[in-house]
Amino acid sequence: MVRKQKTVARGLRYDAELNNRVEAAAKKGGFSSGSAFMRAAIERELAGRESDVDAAEQRIAASLDRMSREIRNLRLGQQALFAFVDVLAKTLLTCVPEPPRDAYDQAVARGKARYDRFLQERGHGNGGRFPGSHDRVVRPWQRKVRASGNSGFVLGGPEHRAKAKRSPGLPP
Repeated sequence: MVRKQKTVARGLRYDAELNNRVEAAAKKGGFSSGSAFMRAAIERELAGRESDVDAAEQRIAASLDRMSREIRNLRLGQQALFAFVDVLAKTLLTCVPEPPRDAYDQAVARGKARYDRFLQERGHGNGGRFPGSHDRVVRPWQRKVRASGNSGFVLGGPEHRAKAKRSPGLPP
């Protein structure tokens, strides 16, 4: 004995105009009644929504995979850049001697002047913008004042540029 599948009845309220449109669409589509048309419309809507959800999930998964690959590539590039900067710093610290104490301030002024010139030249090549600076100049040589009174590279406003220009032995 085959059991009949249990059906669920739902009450749906709509106005006379919508009822006329449903009946006309049922006749035009070859359905036996307006209820058959509504059941078919519900089935189509549910099938379409599920496929839209699946397609959206696939697009999101593909986007996440692509972003994951890009982040992995960025991480590898960052690691390579860090290794390069590390080797460069070790080489410079090993091969470049510190200036003698009596010439230290003059060496600091020369370094600052060269660095400012480097930033100006670099800025002209990039339309006045420095790479990675987001419209601000990043000066890496900031130091706090030491107990001895030597402030090192404390870069700032025009008073520092004027002092650097007045220092003896600076190139023009």
